[in-house]
Amino acid sequence: MTDLRPNGTTTILDVDQLAAAGARVLDLYVPTRELLTLLRDAAPFASPDADNLDLHVVQIQWDADDDRLNVFAADGYRTAWSSWGPDDIPEPVRGEQDMLGTDFGPTGPDAGTTAITIDVGDIKDILNTFKVDKKDGRVPLRITLRPEGMTIYRSPDSGYSEHTLRLKSTQARFPDVRGMLANWAAKVATTQGALTVSYTPTLLKDFTGVRPGSVLELTFASEKITLVRVGRYFRGSICPATPEAL
Repeated sequence: MTDLRPNGTTTILDVDQLAAAGARVLDLYVPTRELLTLLRDAAPFASPDADNLDLHVVQIQWDADDDRLNVFAADGYRTAWSSWGPDDIPEPVRGEQDMLGTDFGPTGPDAGTTAITIDVGDIKDILNTFKVDKKDGRVPLRITLRPEGMTIYRSPDSGYSEHTLRLKSTQARFPDVRGMLANWAAKVATTQGALTVSYTPTLLKDFTGVRPGSVLELTFASEKITLVRVGRYFRGSICPATPEAL
């Protein structure tokens, strides 16, 4: 794999020293587009209340058992979980390709499952700092997770400016979002008449802009049509989409 470490960058030297001292340090390479997508997916579901120290965060976790990078968020009303793995088939983008010798995923010894939480306000810094052109979405980022926080590094070999961003981990008592979702899914599986309906997100999204502040209500009239009601004076419908194979 191409060595993306900066020459003499204190941040990476500190990480290497921590690893040599036996600290729990995980290094992995992730495509820029995939990392930014995970953060964009989850961040809107974090609590907007900065005083809510446990939920005004996103949790970033590398699961060594599943070989996946997960990002979780919750606000007390909703939960979100978005994930990526090195073996995922990327969505095609015209002109996009991997750098020569790039090998995504963890490097070095297995550090096991590693997780940190960062303030949701830090997400904007990450998105702005590492934004790339659409065709360059496969540009690799080196992510280092350690108990104190995370470091994101981009090599100048990528064609973009070299940059290192360090983020401090919070002391949030973050809930087990994955566990809660698993428990709810298990209950649904045992409930008679449980119904799963799929929608094309862009088609469903338009209804969320109708009569802001009103409640959106879905009624499953049949497997082929869903009725939509927003507030007292808006009615509509949407045809379910064909679910993708999971």
